[in-house]
Amino acid sequence: MLSVTDPALAGQPFLAAPNEMETFLAAQLTAARQGTETAPSLDARQETVVLLALSAGLRLSVLLGQRGAQDATAVLRYRLGRLFPAD
Repeated sequence: MLSVTDPALAGQPFLAAPNEMETFLAAQLTAARQGTETAPSLDARQETVVLLALSAGLRLSVLLGQRGAQDATAVLRYRLGRLFPAD
């Protein structure tokens, strides 16, 4: 969802290469964990799967009219806020 709504991410080839996206996201989460931006117990690979599945489910719910893009974005931001809590 953010790759569609965030101008900084709009040019990234996230949708064209799902395996590359999974590898990229896992690397980002691993780096965040090593930089102490997330909990030390974070399992980057598992969180990657959760985030990608969440994103896919939200896309479908928007396409089906179950929720709007802003609501879906709020859900994704909520999950990211849980991974990266503001102190």
